[in-house]
Amino acid sequence: MVMLKSSFVVLAAYLASVSFVAGKLYESIADVPKGVQFDYIIVGGGNAGNVVANRLSEDSSVQVLVLEAGNADLENPVIAIPFYCLRIPYSYNWNYTTVAQPGLNGRPIDFPRGRVLGGSSAVNGMWYSRGSAEDWDRYAQIAGDSGWSWAGIQPYIQKSERWTLPKGIDGSNMYEPSAHGTEGVTPIGPPGHKFTIDDRILQVSKDLPDEFPFNKDANDGTPLGLGTLHLTVGNGARASSASAYLAPKYLNRPNLHVVIHSTVSRVVKTGHENGKPVFRKVEFRQGVGATKVQSLQARREIILSAGVIGSPHILLNSGIGPAKDLEAVGVHTVVDSPQVGKNLVDHIRVAAAWQVKTNNETFDDINRSAELNAQLQQTWASSRTGPLVNSFGNHWSFHRLPTDSPAYESGVKDPVAGPKTPHFEIGYHNGLLGTPPANGSFFTTTIRTVAPASRGTVKLASSDPFAAPLIDPAYLDNEFDMQTLMEAVRSAYRFVAAPSFKDYIIAPLGLADPSDNAALRAFIRNTGSTSAHPTGSVAFSRKGQPGALDPDLKVKGVEGLRVIDVSVLPFIPSAHTQAAAYIVGERGADLVKESQRKQ
Repeated sequence: MVMLKSSFVVLAAYLASVSFVAGKLYESIADVPKGVQFDYIIVGGGNAGNVVANRLSEDSSVQVLVLEAGNADLENPVIAIPFYCLRIPYSYNWNYTTVAQPGLNGRPIDFPRGRVLGGSSAVNGMWYSRGSAEDWDRYAQIAGDSGWSWAGIQPYIQKSERWTLPKGIDGSNMYEPSAHGTEGVTPIGPPGHKFTIDDRILQVSKDLPDEFPFNKDANDGTPLGLGTLHLTVGNGARASSASAYLAPKYLNRPNLHVVIHSTVSRVVKTGHENGKPVFRKVEFRQGVGATKVQSLQARREIILSAGVIGSPHILLNSGIGPAKDLEAVGVHTVVDSPQVGKNLVDHIRVAAAWQVKTNNETFDDINRSAELNAQLQQTWASSRTGPLVNSFGNHWSFHRLPTDSPAYESGVKDPVAGPKTPHFEIGYHNGLLGTPPANGSFFTTTIRTVAPASRGTVKLASSDPFAAPLIDPAYLDNEFDMQTLMEAVRSAYRFVAAPSFKDYIIAPLGLADPSDNAALRAFIRNTGSTSAHPTGSVAFSRKGQPGALDPDLKVKGVEGLRVIDVSVLPFIPSAHTQAAAYIVGERGADLVKESQRKQ
């Protein structure tokens, strides 16, 4: 995939005039004004953490500190330009790798998580989907709290979303206005550039209406069907939680302080309240390669928003977790909490691609031509138009398994939340993902389970709090997931066999015949990977019931400590997870405020 730094020179003048994040952003904790006592310390300036920081700092009487491990390089074109989302450098990534996955022929899998202000919202594909209403109603039932229901989260959708139609786009068949907020913080809308293949893709809903029914808006709580996807893009540029919730008008608040290059390792017990240990101190290192451990204390709460890997990792390092696992690596148990680090779940993904006739417009030429990239960057910088305003796909479809699927014979309960919730998703891409060969044009589908049955873990590798954890998503640990992926791949092959694709497809790349079950299983085990949608590793449960958190996101058995990110969700949503992160951040901030009002 072409990535010439020199071609970015054309953007310098434009980017120099834009302030993605300005205000009180500190390189070092030493730069924060002396004498400030922080009421809330938020660990992680990511997808949810920046939401929490924004909302808590609305109260001018409190002081809010955010500690972010990464930098704040959001003006980098590779982050700002949506189409370059698959080119994000490793320097913006935690560069995690899973343990060997038996379900994937023993392969360890790269497990990307954002290590930059904005977290994974600054490095993801920007696809915005909320899941089904049934997903959220199940959360409410598990929590015993109607605030987590589909109806209960609607105010937070309105607060977080600012529906924005791109220039020149007729969105009449791309969204349901009543399902979207228009005055929120984060710009969200359909893709801003139309490809010639778009009409061909949507025509399949007429060719094969039973399997691919048209769905005008997958974000209205009923995602089943084929339609145009939604993106966190505004005015042609990526919108992350940093560019939206830490925009200058918010970051300039005198009570909001954001310190980058700050890697938190532990929370520390500071006393007892109500018969419980209190954790209101954090330990962290400042800067790349630093060895000095510093500490800070909050007057009210420590809020972990370090993500699905970071939040359980910090809790475990702090002695909050399964006693047996902690003792095995030499960490003293402060609170025996068996569910911390358990219930990790991710959407496993495979990609199926086809060569197509070369007289068609695909984005393969963009991915192989430095000259074309330079031209398109000039267009983007001058008018915020052209194909670079898009992510790597314009359409998605969500599906249920057929009633006679062998998955139902796997011996596990159907993991979906209800009859209107999908089992799998197909994304449609106008080219080859990654570096294409020197010649040829391609079409790709990304295929993922969105209701997997397999559950994994996050564990400590050692007593070193700065060592990477052991990440085990347990991909394909359950036959239900294999059967779901097999059906999903067959569905993608039926899609490209539709009449509207008859004069387009030449031949598949890789898997020739999905009806060959042995070949299909081998294809999935050899190529399966992460969708980068992990959740569930510090899940909430009803008050008084086993679990890591209470429904108000307080850590069970302790005081002064809360978790607010998608690790709190006990089931993975049938969706890309950044929408859930914004919702959890918004509601989590309200729960913090509510606790304070009760004191």
